[in-house]
Amino acid sequence: MKKLLILIVPIIFLISACSAYAPKDENSLKPSSGKIHGHADVSKSEIAPAALMEKMKKGEKLVLLDVREADEYEEIRITGTTHRISLKELSEASLTKAGIKKDDQIIVYCRSGARSRAAATLMQALGYTNVWELNSGIIHWMEDGFPTESGATNATINNQQTTNNDSNAQIDAPKISFDRPSHDFGEIPQFGGNVETKFTVKNEGKKTLEIGAISTSCSCTTAVISTAKIPAGGSATLTVIFNPNLHEEPKEKFKRTIFIPTNNPEKPEAELEIWVDILEGK
Repeated sequence: MKKLLILIVPIIFLISACSAYAPKDENSLKPSSGKIHGHADVSKSEIAPAALMEKMKKGEKLVLLDVREADEYEEIRITGTTHRISLKELSEASLTKAGIKKDDQIIVYCRSGARSRAAATLMQALGYTNVWELNSGIIHWMEDGFPTESGATNATINNQQTTNNDSNAQIDAPKISFDRPSHDFGEIPQFGGNVETKFTVKNEGKKTLEIGAISTSCSCTTAVISTAKIPAGGSATLTVIFNPNLHEEPKEKFKRTIFIPTNNPEKPEAELEIWVDILEGK
């Protein structure tokens, strides 16, 4: 009996030791998500502002392409932007005209990331092999305190004829509007579960309003629209869900933003806001 106990005890010890070092589930072997300032994770085709800044400091040869509209570009842009081609004008012909080659290292950005994501996808499909989109756009860049500039430059490919054509097209264009610009959830308990609200999205234009891939300023917030195509005079429901349990901070009221890309020429990226005051530990 004593010999049997002598054999069993070491075996139990080895099993316990192995269990202590084994992961409880396979997910523990996966890397953490690594959120940056509440922004979405950086995917394989994205580059974080800090990484872009490092490339610029090293003097790497970059094509820094702004795919926003001309007025947005002139109001504020990333210092060192080399080109501006709006998403609706982006094509192989416009890229070639701008002198951008298919093997150039290209960093694409917009306001929040929705348009640059679409632009990067299009450029990759056209055969551009080294395209990166700036994570969460110029908003993330400014939040991290990196340099910006403003004013008109020669980086835009727009000319007066394009401007005139755009003005004529806007007469019959779709037009997005909302029943309200924001929603205040007020005080909500941190562990009380998700809260949601619904916005009405209207098309007050004369052509079908098309909604692109909706994104948010934080993974705690998700947004889903009932239809991506809204006929003239029609409407859709946008459901926004907020998960308070994903936040250990902040300790006062804060906002999250929903970014809605559209084919509305006057508002290519509309925004809605939600406000929340989390009661921590409740």
